[in-house]
Amino acid sequence: MEDIGRIGVERYCPSDYVQKNGVEMLLSILWSLARVTYYFTVAIVSHILGIFVDTLNIFAKDNSYPLVGKVALVTGAGNGYGRSLSIFLAAEGCNVAVVDIDGEAAEATAAKLRSMDVKSVAYKVDVSDSGQVEKLHEVVVNDLGVVDILINNAAILPLMSFREGTPSDVEKIIKVNLLGHFWTTREFLKDMIKQKRGHIVGICSGFGLYPGGRSVAYSASKYGVRGFMSSLSEELLYNGQKDFIKTTTIFPVLMSTRKEVFDLYEKLKISDKLACLTPNYAAQMTVKAIKSGAELMSLPKGFVTLMTLASLLPTSIRERIVFGFMEGKVPQIHPHNF
Repeated sequence: MEDIGRIGVERYCPSDYVQKNGVEMLLSILWSLARVTYYFTVAIVSHILGIFVDTLNIFAKDNSYPLVGKVALVTGAGNGYGRSLSIFLAAEGCNVAVVDIDGEAAEATAAKLRSMDVKSVAYKVDVSDSGQVEKLHEVVVNDLGVVDILINNAAILPLMSFREGTPSDVEKIIKVNLLGHFWTTREFLKDMIKQKRGHIVGICSGFGLYPGGRSVAYSASKYGVRGFMSSLSEELLYNGQKDFIKTTTIFPVLMSTRKEVFDLYEKLKISDKLACLTPNYAAQMTVKAIKSGAELMSLPKGFVTLMTLASLLPTSIRERIVFGFMEGKVPQIHPHNF
């Protein structure tokens, strides 16, 4: 591993790479295209065969795996979506570590889960602090055992445009929404590798698929979560661990969580045009995705596919569609910021 701390200290050493000539470059590109075409064809055929086998298995047995007795850890579980996730996991028989920066809310959730005859402990933790997460790992394993399912849900959703807020506000958004995924995953993945079992769930957002022009920091953090989960899945594949450590990325589009956020949706008439989800419905669908081992799921379904297709359109066309959809009504900002 490169010693990052030496960058800027050690003398810069330029690469000795010699540029290929035009013919060599063309042959190299053609050879690469041939290899990509070959592997693409093999992958497509394998995927089609896999779908056929899975279809046959549907009639043979239930392919979802049971969660009874599993230990789940949910961040941001004191309220909203995280609380609903914890409740639905408990209903499946999971013992749940309830993590939130709001200690009282976390304890209220944990008390609810204990009334459902599962083990549950509340932990007041700021997931943006790697030191706190390291200590969390120790106490959770001691209290409940090795974590089987890690759900990174904690996030800050600010009603804040690009130049609004202080630098520390922006830092906090990135640290909680993105770095929190790094710190928890680094800690709890170690046990999953040793036990040869585990599931990591990253809660992303519709703004991780389509840019949020009035929530730049939030949208950037969620694009980061999307990249983090994709890269993590790829690394698990490289390490030969993907067969026993699963990853699932969830993309909720519109959810009635915080009142002030939903009030804005209603003011802009967005909630009238999109299928708005309750935290309970979103949590129910998320638990189904975990049980089935789905790698990604958008809520409502189909949004990932829609945004993938939309990304192929020229920017000017996408912008016209969005502005037409919003009827020109966009969230206002404070005039002195621009």
